[in-house]
Amino acid sequence: MDYTDAFVNSLQPLYFASFDELKLRMKEFEESSGLQYSIKRSVRLNDVPQRDQFVYKYIQYVCAYQRCGHCQSFINVCHSYGTLRVCKYWMVHSHLDNNGLVEGPSSSSEPVLPPLPPLLQVPDHVSDDGDILTDQTSIFKELVPLRHFSSFSDLEKMLTDFQQATGCLLVKRNSIRFPPESLEHHTLVYKSLTYACCHYGNGRVRSIKHQPPKTRKMNCPCEIRIGCRAKKLHIIAFVMRHNHPVAAELAENYPENRRLTEKEKDEINDILKSSPSNLAVKEHIERRFGKHCSLNDVRQMKYRFRKTQKLRSARNFPSAKLDCEITEEDDINPAYELSAETISSWSEQTKDNKLSQFVPYSQKLAELVCSSDNEIFYERLDFIKELIETWQTGKQPVLLTL
Repeated sequence: MDYTDAFVNSLQPLYFASFDELKLRMKEFEESSGLQYSIKRSVRLNDVPQRDQFVYKYIQYVCAYQRCGHCQSFINVCHSYGTLRVCKYWMVHSHLDNNGLVEGPSSSSEPVLPPLPPLLQVPDHVSDDGDILTDQTSIFKELVPLRHFSSFSDLEKMLTDFQQATGCLLVKRNSIRFPPESLEHHTLVYKSLTYACCHYGNGRVRSIKHQPPKTRKMNCPCEIRIGCRAKKLHIIAFVMRHNHPVAAELAENYPENRRLTEKEKDEINDILKSSPSNLAVKEHIERRFGKHCSLNDVRQMKYRFRKTQKLRSARNFPSAKLDCEITEEDDINPAYELSAETISSWSEQTKDNKLSQFVPYSQKLAELVCSSDNEIFYERLDFIKELIETWQTGKQPVLLTL
């Protein structure tokens, strides 16, 4: 049964001044419709003056029949700008209604289901995720005209074509798979699945004020919700608005689109053996594979290639055995004996004394690193980083000149 109209009429205008008001309106809707909802997920408000008034930052209500069946009905509520707002909902139920009717198998092999309502989109007054710079709603409806798919591969192919045409990069956010023993595990794969723009969510907040976090999280509201119903995958709801520019040219710079395959990596590693310039490798990748590549990507490739070569050389490096003759105590040359005063001075070295001895070498090292060209500079800088990582793990590095 489709309770969309009853839900909208009962909870209009879909925002509430307190959690108590939300509970009261939900109770009235449940009594009038005969449905029951329970809280499945929630996030409480912390360190907010109105936390006693709103209680929750996010709430997800689900139908009570979800535990014993496959009812996909849900209500998502979020705290935004001093109100609790219904941001998403799905009101099609697959169980008994007030009239005793049930959606289930009939005499035919396919279940008798009511027609699906129009695709749900979050209303404009509900979305407060920032300024909307790109709206791809119309082109999404044009390139993805189907609402249901017989297999996950069909859905994935159509979404891949949409991403390549528009530059919108979608990632899997939340998903529930079918168990391996079920027949749908190989065809439909997922019971429910949510695609989101790669810029969804917020980045981690760091305590360092002068160093902004390196993240592409921009709290983009773009999202596609997929659900399984009648042995098919359905697009339940979608939001195709972005708070950032979207274009196929911009998508070429994403790491997912610059990543090389294993076969392509092997070809590049063969080229790196001849020590080509970074620019030559960059141009070869763009011309040969048609993928965007930056000079920093090439530096990372060279660093990983040198690291792999050193590890292979270290494994094949023969360990030298030192044959030391044990001499009698009387045969030791007195000239090589260290006085007790010298040994004690070593143990009494302070950090400042050690630093004064190290500074001349550090200055010479900085001069050698910074006076080189860009390519050699990054190579030597990577070597110093690798040296520090080795010392931090308590290991002694072995210098192999190639």
